[in-house]
Amino acid sequence: MRELVLKVEYLGRSSIYIGKVGESNSTRIKIDAVYWRNKFNNISFEAIYRRADGISYPVNISTDGNYIIWDINRKDLYKAGTAYLKLVGYELDKKVISTTGICFVNPGINGITVD
Repeated sequence: MRELVLKVEYLGRSSIYIGKVGESNSTRIKIDAVYWRNKFNNISFEAIYRRADGISYPVNISTDGNYIIWDINRKDLYKAGTAYLKLVGYELDKKVISTTGICFVNPGINGITVD
């Protein structure tokens, strides 16, 4: 499994290769949120993913210490192209941070672009 480590404050400037069409459980994104956890006592995060085909949905994220973890799955790698991960942080139901990183999905075996 590939593991990519990013920082929340740089996510908006990131271009992230997250895998190939049809791959499953091949990439783990770890986002270092220590700066924001230190700044806000009760911050919680949600992640919204917009695939290359335009479909948007919340992705399951977990935490490990100061890291936000997104395990890329087959659904996230449905079609080759440019996708986006939006990370939003809330404290007491108020949005305190929002950033969006560009994700790239490469074609699968034999150039297949749709699973």
